[in-house]
Amino acid sequence: MAKDPKPNRPTHTRRLWLIPVVVIGLSALSLTGCEEEEIGAYQTAKSPPYAPPAPIDAAQSHAGHDHGQAHQETIRWDVPDGWQADPAPSAMVTAVFNISDEAGDLRVSVTKLAGDGGGTLANINRWRGQVGLGTVAAIQDQPITSIKTDQFTADLVDLVSPPGAAGRFERMLVVSIPRQETGQTWFIKMTGPGGAIDKHKQDFVGFVGSISFEGGHP
Repeated sequence: MAKDPKPNRPTHTRRLWLIPVVVIGLSALSLTGCEEEEIGAYQTAKSPPYAPPAPIDAAQSHAGHDHGQAHQETIRWDVPDGWQADPAPSAMVTAVFNISDEAGDLRVSVTKLAGDGGGTLANINRWRGQVGLGTVAAIQDQPITSIKTDQFTADLVDLVSPPGAAGRFERMLVVSIPRQETGQTWFIKMTGPGGAIDKHKQDFVGFVGSISFEGGHP
């Protein structure tokens, strides 16, 4: 599989604001990767300086709180055109976006888990199982791409269901962003038909690259 070109942040986006959130201790979340993808890296543009955003409709945000955690962190991002925020995501996720495409509908979820979310290798194998791929014995056996910004380096796993497999998803993109400042990890996942993900992968990478954090320092 050829490397994707370096991504550019979508030119037409709308700025969303999530109120400060606190680390929630949850169990590990399932995520994704592509057998043929080679290891590479994306270098995203620098995030803009922090500035208070304009108020938004409450339906566009979702936050959870754990009053036992002392360090709070605010996350911001730019949403690509055509991504529709789910006004009522489940309690386990911070945000959900739905994307309609003639090649098939896509879903993007943003989730925050305590620590490393259950372990990198365990997560990789869960994600692989969701697209009908077998497990790997070591992290090095799964191709991983880096997405770099001025604030963090994230890992991107691109998983594609093999022909005839009975996976839950045809294709899955999963990005993990560890946050040592708060002792948590953010997971951003896109799932849906392979052809639709081909068309929207650059928007997904741009969305991840637009993420910025404020606060959360010990």
